[in-house]
This record gives sequence, structure tokens and C-alpha cells, in this order.
Amino acid sequence: MKPKIRKTLRAVIVLLVLFCLLSTFCGCPFSTGRHRGKELPTFPDSKWICRELDLVIYMIEGCNMWGTYSVNGNEYRVEAESFKDQPDRIHFDFYSSTEETVSEYDPVLVHRGHRTTVGWIHTDVEYQEDTGLLVCTDLISQSVDGETIPDTLTFEQEGPFTPTPKTRWVAEGLDLYLDSYSDAEWYFKGEITLDGEKRTVQAVEIGNDHYYKLCCPIKGPDDLLYLSFDISEDRIVATATDYLRYDDDNYRIHYPVWYRNYKDVKTITFHPAPIE
Repeated sequence: MKPKIRKTLRAVIVLLVLFCLLSTFCGCPFSTGRHRGKELPTFPDSKWICRELDLVIYMIEGCNMWGTYSVNGNEYRVEAESFKDQPDRIHFDFYSSTEETVSEYDPVLVHRGHRTTVGWIHTDVEYQEDTGLLVCTDLISQSVDGETIPDTLTFEQEGPFTPTPKTRWVAEGLDLYLDSYSDAEWYFKGEITLDGEKRTVQAVEIGNDHYYKLCCPIKGPDDLLYLSFDISEDRIVATATDYLRYDDDNYRIHYPVWYRNYKDVKTITFHPAPIE
């Protein structure tokens, strides 16, 4: 039996060695991929200006990275995202219009808006401590309107993102308010009560045409509420999307905080109030 055992062990070892080699060269499960750079430092609530393109990125604490991109007189919404397995890589996606239709599940709701992607940039990024710049290299891209995307993009921090408060919007029947800002019309920030606890909440226009994502850092998924804003001088009417509303069990199990507090909320009406 011993020769057979030794033979089996040798075969197992050979297979493990081959698997590790394949993992190294082919990006298999044991490989972390070719992007092994350092994770970007955290710059909460900061504004970054691109030198080569009319591209502005805001790193908003608790709500990812968002911004604007202007080409040939048109402005587009930007979502910038990095991933845990690629900490030195950023994906910039550019959006134009947002398609919204009436929900088949509930006619009061909006079917989750489909954002129209008009261009993108995927790039390696490195923070240079000596210059304070974010330098993007090894780009692959799709232009928005035939513009030339340079081989390198450099972002310089303009300063903290501290917009000027304009109006406080208080929700009817809910312990929720949002402040709007004169120099960041695509952004709201306020407070929400969830399970009896007050939390900071932010609303970011993630697609043109007043399509917003409500961000509230909690344990577990925090990006559940997507709202279509109808904004006028004396009110904002926010209509919820049907995202997960048609799968009650999944909603309840995987998003318990939002399920307990907002599963029956379909529209939210805000009225202006003085900022305290």
C-alpha cells in the first residue's frame, strides 16, 4: 500500500504545482490579476479637476465617486468606481439621458431607470505623494462625441467639496430632510431616521433627467432607493423605482433596514423650509 500512497501523493503535488502555475499566468482563482498596485488613499468630500479633459470628479464620503464631463457644449453625468480586487484601477462611465417607464408591478412606481452610457474610460491610477496628483495611465476608452482621449490623465485636488446650502426640503410624513446647494445642483444632503436612529443621507443625480440615488451608509447594502425627482419652486415630488419591490422575500432578507422602513413608500413629497 505504501508505494501506492507515495505515488498518489506525488501525483497530487504535481497537480497542485501545475494549478499554481496556471493561476499565476492565466488569472485563475489563486491569482489576484495583473493589477497589484496600492489601494488609493481616502480623500472624503474632495473635488478633483482633470488637466487634460473637462472632467470633474467628487469623492463623496459614503456615496462613491461622481462627477461631470463636458464635451462640445454638452454635459454628462459621471460615475467613477474602483474594485477591491483592482485597487489601482478606476472605471469612469459617462451617462446622458435616463429612460423611465411606468412600472408593470405597480403603476404608481417608476420602472428602474435605464441610464444611457455614451462613453467610458478604464484606467490604471496612482496617487503621487510628492506632487499630490492622481495619475491615470494604460487607458482604454470610448469617446463620447469623437473627442481624443489622451494617453495619460492627471487629476489635481482643487480642495474640499463644501457646497453652499440653498434650500432645506422637508419630507411629508417622514423623518427625512434634504438640503439643496446653489453650486452643486446635482447633489442633496440631509438626515434620515432608520430604525429610530438618525443618519446622514445623500442624494446624487446619477443620470441626467433628475434620476437620483439615495445613499445612506449602513451595515449591508446602502444603495437601495432610486428616485425620480420632479423639482419645482415650491415642492419636490420623488417617485420610487420598482427595484426589488416585485420580490418581497428577497427584499426583506437582503435589505432588512430599507424593508422595515421604506417598503411601502412609493412617493415622497418635499416642501421648502428655512435652513436652521
